[in-house]
Amino acid sequence: MHRFRRMVILLLMAPALLSGAIACSQRAPEERTYPYDVNYDFRGKPLPKEMHVLSSELVHFVHSEPEGLRITLPKDRTELQPLVLGTRFGLEGDFEITVTLEILDAEPPPTGYGAGATFFINKQDKPGAGATIGRLLRPNGKDILLVDHVFGKGHNPPHEAVESLSTDKRLRMRFKRTGAKLSYHVAPGLQDTKFEELWATNFGTDDIRQVIMIVTTGKQPAGIDVRWIDLRIRSAGVHGPMPPMPTEPSRLWLVTALLAAFGVLVVLLVSIAAALFLQRRWQQLDVVAAGFTLFDCPHCGKRLKAKTELAGKNVKCPKCGTAAPVRLHAQ
Repeated sequence: MHRFRRMVILLLMAPALLSGAIACSQRAPEERTYPYDVNYDFRGKPLPKEMHVLSSELVHFVHSEPEGLRITLPKDRTELQPLVLGTRFGLEGDFEITVTLEILDAEPPPTGYGAGATFFINKQDKPGAGATIGRLLRPNGKDILLVDHVFGKGHNPPHEAVESLSTDKRLRMRFKRTGAKLSYHVAPGLQDTKFEELWATNFGTDDIRQVIMIVTTGKQPAGIDVRWIDLRIRSAGVHGPMPPMPTEPSRLWLVTALLAAFGVLVVLLVSIAAALFLQRRWQQLDVVAAGFTLFDCPHCGKRLKAKTELAGKNVKCPKCGTAAPVRLHAQ
């Protein structure tokens, strides 16, 4: 019987213990904070002042829409060069840069590099050197993700590159540098999906001249329609005439953790109260089964025990010394 009661008490305590374990296992991982953290949301907004179109003659292809910043390059346009959006500031040290985009339509170019959207960072003091993540439609009709590391400029500059097939029309692309290591990441969809590391390389610790978003057809007569949705830049430092102001890092994870801890505390207190109540009731039943009764002293409230045959008679309370009438089955 006593073993059964211990099992019941443990079962009552189990939700509290389980809640604590879940709260610990689901605690938000510590996200690195950066002195500079800015998010440009292009939805329903014009191009921010910290960014500009590098070729002014192509500005008329840029349109602000509720869903994002739309770039539409028709096949019959006279200017075949890519449309380039760039920041007016550069980056220093470690960084994490994420862009969200949607390929609305793409026509395979007859030859060349491909048609699509690319995300590029170039080094401050090394012309032509930089890194790219691109979502492209090749002339052969294949949709690919391209990542590269270019070491200089020229007609055929030295570089290293990796490409893979991709069918995602909506995606997020990310550069992350820690020390000299640069990693390339991609996530399908517009939000709440896990990033996959595509590649990593020794990129060096050079300052970044600017962050660039490109819509291109490889200078070929082909149509392309792309929507940029947002750009988030987190960096150890910035340089240039118009750096974004630092923002406070998000404390949402802290609020979530506090709420989870409060919920665990409530479950724990309820479980303990239920276990103590049952334990007291079982003690009372044991006392009654042994021919005794439990009752409270009417003067000081002390819990007293007496044989059941003394019911109705007075016994002396050992605490306050007054006479207390014996009652049966006190609750």
